[in-house]
Amino acid sequence: MRQIFVLFVGTIALTFSQKNFAQQKIATGSCTDAALVHQADSISKGLTDLGFTFAAEWYVQMESQYEQPVYLPLTKGVFYQIVFIADPSSRRKELGFFDGENRKLLGDVKNKQENNVIRFGHVPQITEQFLVILLQINSKKNDICGHLMVFKKIK
Repeated sequence: MRQIFVLFVGTIALTFSQKNFAQQKIATGSCTDAALVHQADSISKGLTDLGFTFAAEWYVQMESQYEQPVYLPLTKGVFYQIVFIADPSSRRKELGFFDGENRKLLGDVKNKQENNVIRFGHVPQITEQFLVILLQINSKKNDICGHLMVFKKIK
């Protein structure tokens, strides 16, 4: 059932996200959290100081305990930094990264005692759409914000 839902949502997302995401900002729902924006600005400055350029970001309105899919069109040979900033009060934060054949390539889980940022680098071997699955579990609130950013460094 989960795969059917992800496929359905993915198809819709793919339909509306056909253009490349050069410097785009996408809001999925009305989600603003000043603390996350401040944290995102700080991370963004740090990565640009390391030679990365901003590619895209999503302010994601999330519901506790429900997966939120986001599709990323990534180019072969480009070094990407993918950053997910979760609500600090969430007791569990997850990010799964899948290729076009639904194989999990990377993933991370953090609990409440750890920080609220999941970050990893990836260099795609082929140009294709990659799927990022975000999840937060929060016992204090049901509607929570998340912030997904993508940076790239071209050799």
